[in-house]
Amino acid sequence: MDGLERRVSRLISRISAQIEILAITSVRIAVLPITLPLKLVKVSIPPALHLIIFLSLLPLLGLFSISAGILVAKWIPTGWSEQAFLQYGQGSTPYAYTIVRDLNTNQPYDISVQLVVPTSQANYDLGEASCSPSVLSLGL
Repeated sequence: MDGLERRVSRLISRISAQIEILAITSVRIAVLPITLPLKLVKVSIPPALHLIIFLSLLPLLGLFSISAGILVAKWIPTGWSEQAFLQYGQGSTPYAYTIVRDLNTNQPYDISVQLVVPTSQANYDLGEASCSPSVLSLGL
């Protein structure tokens, strides 16, 4: 039994070594279109020119960074709040309207409503308050 365990152990280690070699070779072949031109450029260009190319690409890197920041600021939604004061007396229940601008049309949003009711005995006597928010488009 001891000999069988050693043979199985050696076989497993050989198989894992072959899998590792196969994985490394696959990665090298996959990145060859990128690494081969870089190796050719590295051999044919003097070191001073490497520095000049690097320094000339820095403004482009800065431009890409600023563009990415603007894109994130414009397209990723942030939280905001709008005040809407309840109107009484013109309908059966109080209501309020507010206009929310600068929404991205294909972006999902979470909408929440926070009611602030003044502390008074009359409000305590009324009990709990509830609301039913509706989101409507003005068609603009």
